[in-house]
Amino acid sequence: MSLDIDLIEYGESMWSANMTHNLNKIAIEAGVYECLWRPDEIGVKYARDNISNLRFALGIFYSKYDELKKLNPSNGWGDIDGLIEVTQDFLKACMEYPNAIIECDR
Repeated sequence: MSLDIDLIEYGESMWSANMTHNLNKIAIEAGVYECLWRPDEIGVKYARDNISNLRFALGIFYSKYDELKKLNPSNGWGDIDGLIEVTQDFLKACMEYPNAIIECDR
């Protein structure tokens, strides 16, 4: 099982990413699960509205890196480094396509 994130403009996907649900424990512990997995549930519809959340998430990932790294899935499917990479890419895409609608398929 995985999470698919898309930024949609004019019915077309401008950016997409996929990551394993195994990383949600790290995001939950960091307090940033909603902005990655469920932005719609915190009132975030457009990419521009998630920029500050994603910056915050990256700050938490870096400041608590060693602690969060201990939560890497034991099965080897995903790790904090991959979560950071997807979050960086998501932030970059939100800045590039600020008017895009965020769609998450869980």
